[in-house]
Amino acid sequence: MKKIALYLMLLPIFFVLHGFVENFGFVGIRDCILLCLYYFAIAAILWAVSYLIFKNWRKSALFAFCLMSFYFFYGAVHDFLKLHVEWRLFSRHGFLLSTFLILFFVLFIYLKRSTKQLSKLTLFLNILLFVYICVDLVTAIAKSFSRPQNGLSIYHFSTNTEYARCDTCAKRRRWTENTRKRFICWHRRTREPDERNWRVMPWKKPGAKT
Repeated sequence: MKKIALYLMLLPIFFVLHGFVENFGFVGIRDCILLCLYYFAIAAILWAVSYLIFKNWRKSALFAFCLMSFYFFYGAVHDFLKLHVEWRLFSRHGFLLSTFLILFFVLFIYLKRSTKQLSKLTLFLNILLFVYICVDLVTAIAKSFSRPQNGLSIYHFSTNTEYARCDTCAKRRRWTENTRKRFICWHRRTREPDERNWRVMPWKKPGAKT
């Protein structure tokens, strides 16, 4: 666990599995597997390119891990800051991207000059992601034994779920029809003035043809 940087490959598993748990019933297992393989390929490419720069597998794995984390969780960080931080400066993309760019530059310089083996950090990240994956697995298993309360699930138990039919379109259609009828009635009254609208159009006599 200290020597092998498993966390780089555990990160895509955790990201996809967590999304599967959060959207349980709407995402298929086959799609999750394909997405994991896609992220595995990207992580491997970043790891190989980073190794050409750092000449060390642990350093290159850590740098690739940070890049993948930025790709996975930038949207979540931005949404969190936008909802919970009053100063809009911290939630702007320009500020966030500039900050992360500086952090990546500092990390690059540190890893390039450092002579540490990063054994403790490797062990910590391996255990942390392994625990996160186990928690999501337990949650997914627990959800598989309970039926969700929605009728749009891709699983077979969605056929047993009842949901009310939307009547918004029918209400809007009735409202549009009533509005059209009221407009026609108003138009007729203005086209054929009588004593009541004589004050509105004094130049037309009641009963005069238009």
